[in-house]
Amino acid sequence: MQRFEKKFVEEFISSFEAKFPNVKCPVCGHSDFELLPGYHVHALQTNTDFAMMPPKGAKTVTLACKTCGYLLNFMVSAYVKDEQ
Repeated sequence: MQRFEKKFVEEFISSFEAKFPNVKCPVCGHSDFELLPGYHVHALQTNTDFAMMPPKGAKTVTLACKTCGYLLNFMVSAYVKDEQ
């Protein structure tokens, strides 16, 4: 899987840490996370009669708790400029 560019990772982490300096896993309470190396798009559809391909939706990145594996998804556009 292709990894994010270094600039993207730095901008996301910097913005995330500024907003949430003391974030902890809601399951186990630890604060050691890993940024998974790809986007996830949550499909936004007006009905469920069919699946749109490719999906239109909210592009997110995922942080995984290194202790228990809980996944936290965040919309990219809230943290990285010029991302939609």
